[in-house]
This record gives sequence, C-alpha cells and structure tokens, in this order.
Amino acid sequence: LTPVSSAPTLSSINGFGFTLYGSTDSDPISGSHIATYYFTALFFPIFPIARYRVIQNGSSYRFLGKAPLRQFDKVHLAISLGLIVAIFLGAQ
Repeated sequence: LTPVSSAPTLSSINGFGFTLYGSTDSDPISGSHIATYYFTALFFPIFPIARYRVIQNGSSYRFLGKAPLRQFDKVHLAISLGLIVAIFLGAQ
C-alpha cells in the first residue's frame, strides 16, 4: 500500500461523479477492506481509477492507503475507453 495524504472526492451529481465499489481482501483485525474508486455515469462504474484500503463507518470512509489496480480493473478500463472511442468515431 502507498500512503495517502488526503481522501479522494466521493461525490456525484445526478449519478455522474466518483464513488467506491466493491469489498475485497477484508482484514478482520482492522475492520478494513479494499474498494475500487470509480468514475460513474448514471450510477454505473465507468472508469476504475484506483483501489484503496478503507474502513467503512456507515456512509463515511477512512482511507488507510492506496493499492494498485487489479488486472480485471485494467481490462475494465481498456474496454470502457474502447467503447467510448468506438461511439465517438461511429457518431461522425
């Protein structure tokens, strides 16, 4: 994990913005887990940006550190970018 100096923005307007999804690699001792930070559109996760080890307390999070993206996240990012490019090129 890489230390974080401040928490990323977790806000959205009408479903467009940034949020955390998922819960992997739970640590029962600290009560933390790793969640993926996404850019969302209409509440759908579009671009995985980073992964963070967090402790969730209701609807708030305490960020403990930044983890690298998984292979799955990199594939998700490539597919999302490819679809956006295809849509953009198809619209011309």
